[in-house]
Amino acid sequence: MKENKIEVGCLVRFLNAKGGGRINAIKGDMAYVEDEDGFDIPTPIRECVRVDKEDTFMPSYKAPIINKPKTKLKVEQATAESSFYQNPLEEKVKEDFVAAKPHQLLKAYGEVSASLYFFPLDESQMELCDYELYFVNECQYSFYYTISYKEQEKWHLLHHGCLLPKEEAFVEEIARAKLSSYQELNVQLLAYSENPKLYKGTFDIEFKLDLKKFRNRNTLKDSELFDDKAIIIPLVEQSVVKQRRGEDLAKQLEGLSKQENKTKDKPKKGEEIPLEKDRNGDYKFDLHIDELLDSTAGMDRRDILLYQLSKVEEILKANSRFRERSIVFIHGKGEGILRAELIKLVKKKFPRFTYRDASFSEYSFGATRVTIK
Repeated sequence: MKENKIEVGCLVRFLNAKGGGRINAIKGDMAYVEDEDGFDIPTPIRECVRVDKEDTFMPSYKAPIINKPKTKLKVEQATAESSFYQNPLEEKVKEDFVAAKPHQLLKAYGEVSASLYFFPLDESQMELCDYELYFVNECQYSFYYTISYKEQEKWHLLHHGCLLPKEEAFVEEIARAKLSSYQELNVQLLAYSENPKLYKGTFDIEFKLDLKKFRNRNTLKDSELFDDKAIIIPLVEQSVVKQRRGEDLAKQLEGLSKQENKTKDKPKKGEEIPLEKDRNGDYKFDLHIDELLDSTAGMDRRDILLYQLSKVEEILKANSRFRERSIVFIHGKGEGILRAELIKLVKKKFPRFTYRDASFSEYSFGATRVTIK
């Protein structure tokens, strides 16, 4: 017969009730028996019978869990076990994870178009706020692309990847103080489709970013792809590169008059160019560069001035047969450089024409009135 020696740590069953367990403590004639659920049950020692593990009538003993950290279930497992389970951390990880897009070959047609979009985080303070930069595929071709910037005579990779048709890629949030570091940019892209006969080749676009656009709210444009307005820098339109290196653009401007003379759309000598009238009945033409060009990327101050003067000459030549007609050229106050160069041009190429300041009440000192003689 087994000795019924009751002590801490031994296994017992209850004499007058179902169940049993391991004795955790003995106080006087009471034994505290831990059952399979982990509860200590005070039981008189005389009602405890010591047993061994191999006894078949002994209920299974379940060891207590002490300071065991809870394990996180996978979302799939939790969903299967409980429809109301939600793990905020798992959901956040799931939101942040973006699966890599496979290199898909899709049907394509038309031409290649792509742009950079700069979104100000505060439109009311464009000179101070940060910007979000997006690269947008505006055509039906897929792209491989790289975006780099030049700093201290070295090129640094900013972003790269692949884009499916009509998709955009978030490049970076740019601090206003760092925007000047991205003044010189390079975008390289390869347009491809499932039809090898529609090969569009590669595009290498290197240009200088016009920081003046980041000061004026008038440079913000609407687009079909986004709800917010942005500074849009067209890179390629209809498979034609729209941005050029500064030196390339300067060469183009030097031969501006020659090129314009060859174009069919240029008005012939003596042919009138449609102009708006101001309140005084004079014709007017706005020389602010934002009104003349969508982008001045790659142009320095001299390039811009040359372009503005070429428009003045074009307007005056087109209206030269209309005697006594007055045209107001709006140039703004500024430093007076454009006004001075405009007067030089009139004196040199149109010596019969007269000039004076335009109406002060309407233009202050920001316009010059030229009368054709």
